[in-house]
Amino acid sequence: MSRIKPYTTNQESWNTILQKYLRIPMNQREYSWETDDINRFLDDMFKICEEDKYVEKMGSIINLNYNNGNDIYDGQQRILTTILILKVIGCFSEKLKNKIDQLLTVDIELDTLTLEQQKIKDESDVNIIPKIYCVNPYDMKGLVNIFNGKVKSWVCFLKSDEINADDDLDNLTEYISKSGDKISRKNDFIRHITNKHSYEEPDSTTKLHSAFIEIYNYFVLKKYDEANLIKLYKFILHDIDIQFFECSDPNLSLIHISEPTR
Repeated sequence: MSRIKPYTTNQESWNTILQKYLRIPMNQREYSWETDDINRFLDDMFKICEEDKYVEKMGSIINLNYNNGNDIYDGQQRILTTILILKVIGCFSEKLKNKIDQLLTVDIELDTLTLEQQKIKDESDVNIIPKIYCVNPYDMKGLVNIFNGKVKSWVCFLKSDEINADDDLDNLTEYISKSGDKISRKNDFIRHITNKHSYEEPDSTTKLHSAFIEIYNYFVLKKYDEANLIKLYKFILHDIDIQFFECSDPNLSLIHISEPTR
């Protein structure tokens, strides 16, 4: 009896993958990347993009295509981080904002909502629903908060001309309030904007909030202009190769498809 191959594998781009209605099932861990993971991911992406020579190879993703769904069984950290990066690009680029929202969200007026999406709409009373669905309720709420502008970086309250590319944002030492007071410590500054400007620190129920702020701050220091943001956007969507395993057997998706090691 010959063996069957219950999956296909193709080199795909983020543009193709993010067109799908993706779902991260409950048996996958929650978003867990820390600051170092995010910065390494960003450093590699920006370096290859700026070199303007090679495509970037970004490992594999395992997708279970079963009962008309797309459940991600490997690659959820990279998927969610890439979605956050694109969302941040939209924060800095008016030209790209609508295109990014069209790619990453559902239209609550034009699209037919799933039961899960309708539940989010009813419970959260929001206008923007991310296309990707996390069964983990904390991560899902985190994404909804981010896409509806409820998560802001404390850097938003600093004057942009006070920030230089060589600054360490965690040790930024001067903020001048409207009253003329100088605030020289980050904790004091956050306390000030919390009391005076209704700033809310992100809750700790999901690491997506802090990841979004980390990515946002990274872009602040980069100071990319519109042309470079567009270049980066095109690079992410079209010049990153992902080995996309699409499985049809739920039992296979629970087994990690290993890649050869060197």
